[in-house]
Amino acid sequence: MRKEYFRYWGKAGSDGTYHLLPYHCLDVAAVGSVLLRKDRSLLQKLTEISGVDKQTLSIWVVFFLGIHDIGKFSDGFQNLRSDLLLKLQARESTKGYSIRHDSLGFALWEQRLWEVAWQEKWLGPISEERRRLCRSMCGKAGPFRLGNFKGRGYAQFLGA
Repeated sequence: MRKEYFRYWGKAGSDGTYHLLPYHCLDVAAVGSVLLRKDRSLLQKLTEISGVDKQTLSIWVVFFLGIHDIGKFSDGFQNLRSDLLLKLQARESTKGYSIRHDSLGFALWEQRLWEVAWQEKWLGPISEERRRLCRSMCGKAGPFRLGNFKGRGYAQFLGA
């Protein structure tokens, strides 16, 4: 049985070619991991800026690179290429792309994943300062407004 997450595209060419979203996310994480291992000066700068030790920071960066495009699982994003939505999921959608995938991913992180990550210590001990660092790795370094999501869960925008 084919896993549902293999029914989503992450990158697509104008000629109908595509790269599946789970593989795209894993590829980005793998490249980031190699980059941090090979470029010691980059890792050193990031640890100095963040105040997080090298091992922890490396884990965090690779984790966040792995989930950086989680918002692309939304119907709105997938419907940007309705041909691929039909091919991969055998369905059509009327959802528009009114909220960007990075904002959706950040909302999912803030509304659901953060609490689980905190409780289960996915990323080790986390302070409010480290939470801000996590937010910046989710693509939102500044203040983020969840106004578009008030009274509505992220699931509505992801198509669930």
